[in-house]
Amino acid sequence: MKIPSGPTLPEKVLIIAHPLDVNLFLSLMPKPEKKQPVCLSKLYLFPTFAVIGPCLGGPQMLLILEHLFAWGAKNFLFWGWCGGLQSSLKIGDIVFPEKTQIQGKPSPSADPKLFKILQTHCLLPFFTGTVFSVDNPYTLDFKTVTSLRERGVLAIDMETEALFTWSAEHGTKTAAMLIVSDLFSQTGWKPGFSQPAFKHKRQQIAKELSKILTLYSFK
Repeated sequence: MKIPSGPTLPEKVLIIAHPLDVNLFLSLMPKPEKKQPVCLSKLYLFPTFAVIGPCLGGPQMLLILEHLFAWGAKNFLFWGWCGGLQSSLKIGDIVFPEKTQIQGKPSPSADPKLFKILQTHCLLPFFTGTVFSVDNPYTLDFKTVTSLRERGVLAIDMETEALFTWSAEHGTKTAAMLIVSDLFSQTGWKPGFSQPAFKHKRQQIAKELSKILTLYSFK
């Protein structure tokens, strides 16, 4: 299959998982130069970078990446949500995935330069470590969650492994910033989507990412 023709993109693109966070980020930006639907998502073009979202799960991530790459994008930041596994994490915490796993197998890591840019220029507290990606979180059982926790995995998400693996195969740069939206503990699953701390931290993340995308080169 051939990717349809599209706009010429800047090299930097921010991929945002949740539609509410897309709106939150766009509220901080001037009017985009162009908008275009892409794979059940929407692309917004600005002078030096582009933004696209929402993006739910690995399959949609891969479809979006193929289009962006064909249109000229080379450097990708992803903003998503994750479920925290370790007791050190709380709702609203930030995780920078350094490595990912899927079905227990290690996969490629974040690009060292983009990972360092996030670590250096994000003014919010954060954790770094390994994230486990899964297509369907509802299939996770207590045994699997316990095993991941014991292996030191920080969190579970649905997109990062697909992003890192695709990027390594195509020679592009990528990194991710995840916010802890829920917790997996020995007493069960604790959602935090409606907690004030979660909503407040998302607002802070939007500001930090707008600063990073505007001020810093990813080359």
